[in-house]
Amino acid sequence: MDVDAYFAEERAVCPPNSFYGVFLSCKDLTVRYNMGAAFYDGWIFHSFAQANHDTLQYLIETIPDGTDVIDAGCGTCLLTAGLALAKKDSRIIGYDRSSQMIGATRKRINRLGITNLTVHVYAHHDLPNADIQEASADYIISNSVEIFGTEPLQIYLKLLKPEGHLITDICGDASERSKIGLAISECGFEKVRESVIQYRSLPVAYTYFGKKRHR
Repeated sequence: MDVDAYFAEERAVCPPNSFYGVFLSCKDLTVRYNMGAAFYDGWIFHSFAQANHDTLQYLIETIPDGTDVIDAGCGTCLLTAGLALAKKDSRIIGYDRSSQMIGATRKRINRLGITNLTVHVYAHHDLPNADIQEASADYIISNSVEIFGTEPLQIYLKLLKPEGHLITDICGDASERSKIGLAISECGFEKVRESVIQYRSLPVAYTYFGKKRHR
């Protein structure tokens, strides 16, 4: 799949805007995402276009076709839909706390004719109540895990296969990234490799690639 062509098509549907920034001050994440869902993709194109392009390219290059993938906190699945188009033999499930985000994702899935991506309304801490078998995922994608604490990481360990991997973005300087990386390691993951992506004027985003330890 051509990543440039994919983003060009999606940008035509969701023109860049800065409106979502109005909702960033809302402390309740569910309310924030529900209220801002209609503007979210346009804001992403406005603020993080190159970073998202590079992230999707990284996911496509990293995740083999034919694998089982969970996107925990999938939002509107801008990246995950692109991954599904590129990996047509993979089975991908997206979860998000926002019903409005999930609604926007379902419209995207229908518009693009995607058949290997399904989405559901669940927050990170509710995933044990979702219909997911333990040790069933080859990969879990979960961005900005530092926002949600260590509880989701313990859940991810149970959902991943013995050789499963966690892929997450960590934003911040070297000291912040090291501290968060240590917390991830203490939850049962070990670093496999890293990729650094520059987010315009924001701190460097550190892509953490974690692997479940044998126990």
